[in-house]
Amino acid sequence: MLRQVIGLNLSHLETFCEVAKSLNLTHAAERLHRTQPALSRQLSDLEHRICLKLFTRQGRGMKLTAAGEELYARSLAIVSATEDLAARARALASGHVGLLRAGAMTISLDVIMPAVLAEFRSRHPNVEVKLVEADTRELVAMVESGELDVALTRDVQNDSIASTRLFPMHVVAVFPAQHPLGGQATVEVRDLQEEPLLLTPPDTGSRVLLSQVCRAASLNLRHVRIESRSYGGLVAMAQSGYGVAVVLSTVGLARPGILMTPVVHEGKGLDIWFSAVWHRRSDLPDHAQAFIAVAEEITRFIPAASRIC
Repeated sequence: MLRQVIGLNLSHLETFCEVAKSLNLTHAAERLHRTQPALSRQLSDLEHRICLKLFTRQGRGMKLTAAGEELYARSLAIVSATEDLAARARALASGHVGLLRAGAMTISLDVIMPAVLAEFRSRHPNVEVKLVEADTRELVAMVESGELDVALTRDVQNDSIASTRLFPMHVVAVFPAQHPLGGQATVEVRDLQEEPLLLTPPDTGSRVLLSQVCRAASLNLRHVRIESRSYGGLVAMAQSGYGVAVVLSTVGLARPGILMTPVVHEGKGLDIWFSAVWHRRSDLPDHAQAFIAVAEEITRFIPAASRIC
């Protein structure tokens, strides 16, 4: 009997529900755009597969058996759920509803992500956004494993990651207001060697750029007082005079009592791109593509502003 039941398909249930609804083969055949003999054969096949009689004849009419009454309710629920599933699938395919799994680096949460999320939600109110905050290495790993659809982070180039560059980020030094280096147009990395520094961890964007320059030019940043992912905390400590914070220009934490100066090496700025990244070999959902498009629009005017944080 189990093998027979396994042979059921949705067409069996749709036919059964339509006939059970009207209790008239002619009317059911018209609504299903099929012939009456074809409907009769399919009902017989259904009863044979489940080893149950679903209808009894009453003169020229028909009536559901007790088993038919119970299975009609269950079959109707299955057909309805299938229709709902198909409708949901069409909506998901359109990109207008669904779940977007997005990631963002910490530095983008203060200014960039709120604007991007607000605009995206206004255009796609039925798409839920699940946001993960992490550093670039973690975000890339989650994109590669399929945990995230897209991430906004510093640019990454490898065989599995595709990206769209959004705007350049610049390394800036945050000085207390009276610091002699703070009034300059730029500050050279070599001039920071003797300063008490407030830095982000080694795997973060500004620190990666600093380390590259220091290795290439044999420079040594001797006095690192703290390493922290709290960009606001680093800026606040610089404001108090505890040291010089070195962060990316997108921190967006300008406040009184500090001076922000671009960091350069031999006159050249230390820049890195802020990008949208996704898995190169996966099909990017429509709503993820829409999210990237919104990010491109929102960040279009950031490059000029980001130079002065």
